[in-house]
Amino acid sequence: MTSSFAGILTKIKEDHKKNSEKKIKILEKAYVQEEQRLRHEEQRLFQKEQRLFHEKERLAMKNEIFRAEQLKEEKRIMLMNSSGLSPMQQQYYDCRRLEILEKGK
Repeated sequence: MTSSFAGILTKIKEDHKKNSEKKIKILEKAYVQEEQRLRHEEQRLFQKEQRLFHEKERLAMKNEIFRAEQLKEEKRIMLMNSSGLSPMQQQYYDCRRLEILEKGK
C-alpha cells in the first residue's frame, strides 16, 4: 500500500515537473515575443522621431525663407519713392511704412 502511495506521489511529482516545464517554456516564448514587440515599437518610434525632426527642420527653413522675403518686401516699401503715385497709393504706402516701423519697435 505504501508503494502504491509512493508511486502515486512520484507520478504527481513528475506531472507537476512536466507542467512546470511547460509553463516555463510558455513564459519564455511570451518573453521573447514581448521583447520583439518592444524592439519593433522602439524602431517605429525612432523613425517617427526622425520624420518629426526633418519636418521641423523643413519648416524652420521655410520660415527663414519667408522671413527673408518679408524683410526684402519691407525694405522695398521703406525705400520706395512714392512721389509719382496717386494720393490713395501714397496713403497706402505711408500706412505700410508706419506698420513696418511699429513692428520694428
